[in-house]
Amino acid sequence: MTVSANKSPKDRTLDFLRKHPQLETCTSRFGKCEAWRIDGREIAHTHLDGHLDLRLGKALIKQHLAKLDAHPAVSLRDKSDWMEIDPADPKAMKLLRELLPLIL
Repeated sequence: MTVSANKSPKDRTLDFLRKHPQLETCTSRFGKCEAWRIDGREIAHTHLDGHLDLRLGKALIKQHLAKLDAHPAVSLRDKSDWMEIDPADPKAMKLLRELLPLIL
């Protein structure tokens, strides 16, 4: 799957999710923002501030904690299945490509 290099990092990251063949684009159950799900389970959604939440799960967050905690595009929440990614960060796309296969 290719994503245009002429777009902003944020647009490339969101296009990656929109065009992913295993994901269904929908409206988030947490609000009226864009979301993505697989097998009826929401695994990512946007926020009005532009950030992206990704449901990685507590076990995978714990397993990759050092890497996630050190990543400039990531914000972790205490005791949550969700992590926040700043899709405007140029490194966000690479991280999303690494993490998405772990939750599909």
